[in-house]
Amino acid sequence: MLHRLSERIALSVCNDSDKTPLDIYIYGFELLVSSVIETISLLLIGLLTGKLIDTIIFIISFSSIRVFSGGYHANSYLKCFIVTVAYYLLVLFSADIMLAFPNRTIILIAIITLFLSLILFILMSPVKSKGKSILNYKKQKMLSIISLCINAILPIILLTIYQNNILIIVYPTIICVDVLIIIESLKKGDEKNERKD
Repeated sequence: MLHRLSERIALSVCNDSDKTPLDIYIYGFELLVSSVIETISLLLIGLLTGKLIDTIIFIISFSSIRVFSGGYHANSYLKCFIVTVAYYLLVLFSADIMLAFPNRTIILIAIITLFLSLILFILMSPVKSKGKSILNYKKQKMLSIISLCINAILPIILLTIYQNNILIIVYPTIICVDVLIIIESLKKGDEKNERKD
């Protein structure tokens, strides 16, 4: 269904004089349409659960880190959708639990998350998955580390200065990105071992 819709959009946009193959347009529209569907679905869930602000924070944080860090990518749009929604719900659940903690504990969790994630990003990020190309590895690594630090430090500052813990959603999101990096790295290790056998 997604492929057919993307094909129709591509056919309506392209003309015979385009030098870019139609398949590239179709693939691009598949990515665009699937991203729009995923984002609208998350926003709808956030609206229905009264967690719209948390949802927006999750989308911004998750996307801004993940675009540079890489990590696990599902091999179908449906699996990608299911994994993203599952992580989103897990993040909301984790953030609700953390809201019961005192601010000092939240800051400690934030610092530990940042420290461990920073080590992981320095050692493993960016992780290239099948079908994804990393144009400039060093630049992408630096951008992934900068994005991680901004996403981790901003909530600590807001919590310290304004006593506003709404950005607590960011820490479980960072942990989810860490898990996706580890999963893809382990997958790549398994693939290398299979090739040797």
